[in-house]
Amino acid sequence: MSRGRRNLKQGSLEGCPEPLPGQILMRVVAMRGSNVIEVEDADAQKTLCMLPAKFHKSMWIKRGNFVLVDEGDREKAREAGNKVTGTVAQVLYDEHLRELRKTSFWSPAFDATAKPSDSGADQTSTQFKQEANNKIDGDSESDEEEDDGLPPLEANMNRRHAMSLVENSESDSDDE
Repeated sequence: MSRGRRNLKQGSLEGCPEPLPGQILMRVVAMRGSNVIEVEDADAQKTLCMLPAKFHKSMWIKRGNFVLVDEGDREKAREAGNKVTGTVAQVLYDEHLRELRKTSFWSPAFDATAKPSDSGADQTSTQFKQEANNKIDGDSESDEEEDDGLPPLEANMNRRHAMSLVENSESDSDDE
């Protein structure tokens, strides 16, 4: 691995990035292909941003992630007719988001769309465990009711079945 990539990964994982004056926190809405992503800001205004080549194959972005975007004359780019109005400066991970939520840089508009926190995941897992225990306790129901209204599975017609040769022992003795 080259030093540039190694330093990029280490730099992105260490500490919370301090947003510079020309940077905005945005949420990824969609991947548009190659190095263009669609993002939206706290006001739900969608725009396109470029992902620099230094992030390729080292930083992975998916829908719902948060990024810091360099605006770089966003209004001038829109007036000129350019669709791409910024570049991604930093990909933010869960640790970064936790620290940014404590600062004034985080917008409350993102709270509704943010991923659930770890404590929320723990609550849902305990709910699933309780429901499973309730099903085990009430297991006296018949097996017919376990279908949950789903239709039976059909055979996969897209796959060829291996031909099986059936040998008949009577036909072998007749040939002799």
